[in-house]
Amino acid sequence: MTISALDDIDAFLSDFAESVDIGGVDVNGIFDAAGVIIDDIGTTAPIFKCATTDIEDWPRGTILTRDSVTYAIRYIPPDDQTGFTTVQLEKQ
Repeated sequence: MTISALDDIDAFLSDFAESVDIGGVDVNGIFDAAGVIIDDIGTTAPIFKCATTDIEDWPRGTILTRDSVTYAIRYIPPDDQTGFTTVQLEKQ
């Protein structure tokens, strides 16, 4: 089963996600310090995967705080219709 096949994204996130602060708002998602491939480009930058519905109009540079460590949002790719969005970060 792929993530896009899940009927309830919130249920998936409740099992696997952690809460981080993004621009003063608590958002549940999956943090990965190792990086991933985004838009066919590999990156070693940390990423945060969350429900697309949780994405606000965060401009580049908005701060994500996780365990007292801050990261700036570098890139938010266009919606890929999976229900999840992968936000590329830069450690501050």
